[in-house]
Parts: sequence; structure tokens; C-alpha cells
Amino acid sequence: MLIVMEVKSFVKELEKKKHKEKREYIKGVLMQYGISFKTQHFVTIFGSGENIFVDYSFTSDPKNERYIVLSAHYDTAFDFPGANDDASGVAVLLSLLIQFHTLKKRTHPIRFIFFDREERFPFLLGSKAYVKKYGVDAVKQMISLDSVGEGDNLLLWADEKKAQDLIKLIGNSSEKSHVKTYVVSPVIAFLPFHIGFSSDHLPFLAKGCVNSCCITMISKEDKKFGEKIIIGKHFGDFLKSLLLYYAKRKSDLPLFLRHYHNKNDRVAFIEEEALKKAYAVLVDLIQK
Repeated sequence: MLIVMEVKSFVKELEKKKHKEKREYIKGVLMQYGISFKTQHFVTIFGSGENIFVDYSFTSDPKNERYIVLSAHYDTAFDFPGANDDASGVAVLLSLLIQFHTLKKRTHPIRFIFFDREERFPFLLGSKAYVKKYGVDAVKQMISLDSVGEGDNLLLWADEKKAQDLIKLIGNSSEKSHVKTYVVSPVIAFLPFHIGFSSDHLPFLAKGCVNSCCITMISKEDKKFGEKIIIGKHFGDFLKSLLLYYAKRKSDLPLFLRHYHNKNDRVAFIEEEALKKAYAVLVDLIQK
């Protein structure tokens, strides 16, 4: 594992900012460290946005290379602070980029993508726009970081039948970093509406990139409940727990959902150790 700065410091800065300010902050950090980036502006009937991406460790002829996508989204739900969802993912990717760029580390070819409008209905607008323009043929693996700032276990959203190689790779990297991994298969059902967890790996998966997944950090205590409700089963139980929580009654709502899509998603609940665990898993995974 590389020696890193305080990853949480990026979360602190992002939490303070509105949507467009978050975008400019990310660009500013990249420029500060001399890291070249590109942008993809997109327009849909549901709104416009801008993805930011950085190509790292490519050869002089990147058109002929297959690459790994590492992503996080910088927009937040309803302009809430979004410290965990998903400033935590953005912070880990920025830390990785800065460290690798500074130390000139060689890795597999990686495209770091900071997606926009993941939270805008009907959701995943930035990643959908990306796969529409660039396709997935050159994508070797796609790993989305979404809500990695709380907990000491890794919840891996991946197709357990088709992505066995990727699951094994991440499992091995997690084991080296002393992180327990749990696997949950994602649900793909974009329209008109779907109940369940979604993140920017789903458009890649839907386009045929089976080695696409999402990483979430979660506490051991929350794992069982999280599996049950996030994949869309027992939704009534989830609604009951949610309503009890917001009514300030006794509720078994998991910790990470107590801060999900509300004003409590603040840096005060973010754990530096959780961020560095996610960071360590990725470092082991992507280095040559």
C-alpha cells in the first residue's frame, strides 16, 4: 500500500460545495498536481452534465489498449452534502491519482472517471452518456466506488455467474488488505423504475461488459440487512424501518442508510480507515 495523505480531507472540501463547485474543485485539484484530464459534456431530456476523466498509464497509442475504468460520481441527491454518497469515492480516486502520478507508478491502463448526474432521475445519466459515446469494447474491467466512507467490510455488487474472475481478483486484493468481502448480484432494470441499489457500473454491465461491479464499504452488523433490502427484496421491511427511523422511533435501519440521501450525509460520519481500506484494495488490484 502506498503512503497516502488524509483521504478524508477531500471529503471535507467537497461537502461544503454545490454541484458545479464540486466539478470545478475536482478540476482544480487535478490541475494543481499537473494531471491532464478531459471532459464529456452531455445533454439529455432530463438535464445536462459533465463527466471528467483521466487516462493513466496508457501507451502512446491508447486506441489499441484495453483499460480498467475506476469511477465515482460527484453529484449528490437533492443537493444534500453527500459526504459518503459519493464524495468518499471521489476522494479515494483523487488520492490514488495524486499518489500514482507523483510517484510515477506503473499500472494497468486505467481511465479514472468522475461521473455527473448519477442521482438525477431516471439516474445514471453520466455513465449512460459515456457508454453511448465510447462503448465498452475496450473496457477490461469497470469498478465503481459508491459510498466507501463507512464500515470495515467490502460489499461487492457483481454478477456472481459471469464475473467470477473479477470477483476472485477483488477478493484476493481484499484479503491482502485484511478486508472481508461479501458479494451481491446487482439488478439491472432501468425503466420505468426499479427498486434497489444502482450505481454507474450498471450501464457498462447492460452493454455487455460483464466484468463490471460496484464497491461499497459497510459494517459487519449492517451487512445482512443491507443485502436484503438493497437488491429490492423485502421492500416493505425496508420502508417500515425507514419510516420508524424518520419518526424517531426504534428502528433497525443500517448505519449507512441512516445517512443515505439526507442532510446527515456529512463528513462527521466518514471514517478515514474505511477510505484507506477501499484505497488499499484498489492499489493491489491495479498495479502491474
